[in-house]
Amino acid sequence: MSLRTALARPVPAATATTVVLLPVIAAMILIWTRGSSPQPIDFGWFGPGGADLLTGRWGSIFGDPAVQAGPFELLPFGVAQLLGVSGTTAWTVFLAACGAATSFLTAIVLRPTLSADLRSSALAAGGTLIVSVAGPTASWTLGHPSEALVPLVWAVAGRLAVRDRPVLAAVLVAASTGFEVWGVLGAPLVLLAPRLRLVRSAIAGAVGLGALWAPFALAGPFAMFSFSWPVVQRSLVHALEPGATTFPWTFRVAQALVSTGAGTAVALLLRGRGGSWGPWAVITAVVAARLILDPVLAGYYWDPALIATVGAMVLAAHRADLVAAVVVAVAVVLTADVAAPVPRAIALTGLMLLAAAGLRWRAGRATPARPPRRHAFASARP
Repeated sequence: MSLRTALARPVPAATATTVVLLPVIAAMILIWTRGSSPQPIDFGWFGPGGADLLTGRWGSIFGDPAVQAGPFELLPFGVAQLLGVSGTTAWTVFLAACGAATSFLTAIVLRPTLSADLRSSALAAGGTLIVSVAGPTASWTLGHPSEALVPLVWAVAGRLAVRDRPVLAAVLVAASTGFEVWGVLGAPLVLLAPRLRLVRSAIAGAVGLGALWAPFALAGPFAMFSFSWPVVQRSLVHALEPGATTFPWTFRVAQALVSTGAGTAVALLLRGRGGSWGPWAVITAVVAARLILDPVLAGYYWDPALIATVGAMVLAAHRADLVAAVVVAVAVVLTADVAAPVPRAIALTGLMLLAAAGLRWRAGRATPARPPRRHAFASARP
């Protein structure tokens, strides 16, 4: 049996993903257990908030503006709070288990096809290893696993939209805000649907947001939107307004307009033409454009863009597309947490727009011209 035949052999997708991913998970657990994982940075807020969520005291969860995590992100830290996790060893085991579970989910989402073959599983496992080593699955140690989980939910939503299920995609985008509120920025993914159902999708998204957040807003004080972020000197916000020291939620609106605008442009360029590239390109554009006007520019803010570009890289490898591989390689490099974050965010956003325009042009050239239609009154015979 040839290697090509072996890789194409049908196997249950979950089984193949698990088998290929096991050594990856084992390696990560070994690394984490040999090191020392301290208590997550924001556990002082997220732990008690999650415990309140699990014990039914919903009215006290979002009374503190510093709690900027959604209920889904608070849940695991609430479990740790109620279990009394403390000390280096206990936190290392807890965070390693959470990171391994996130890696498994990442491998499933990164699969380039739905076919149950070993090749797709191997490519997904390779992409997951890159993502894990670079940081997103280790974002649990920072207390912000949403940087890995939100883009995974977005990717599923984008694939549903491509398969002409925009209403369900809108519901998933709304659900992603349960990790952190910026999940709503994934709305442009709905525009990838071949048939736009904007009214239905908007209503479904609004209902999803209401069902998720209304219970907390009604249960007690809801001070999330009174929080302000510090402005770092290397941000564009500081360059535009040197005297600005805080970045309130009202400024987040402008940031959201820029990021969703970039995502909308990419989605419309790829709609009906970009196919499976669409979700990865839109996610990258949204996240990169969001960083252009971000006041903090924390290193882990690049994690969603890294996941999206690695997803595109796995797809390029599966299709053996050299041009796409080069573009994706440049995009992956631009997600690195190094100096000059704003110019890199601008460059990454521009690259996604150019790539989307190029894919649209290439798809247009590949589509054969339709023969001219005859008039209804024309004779059927020459």
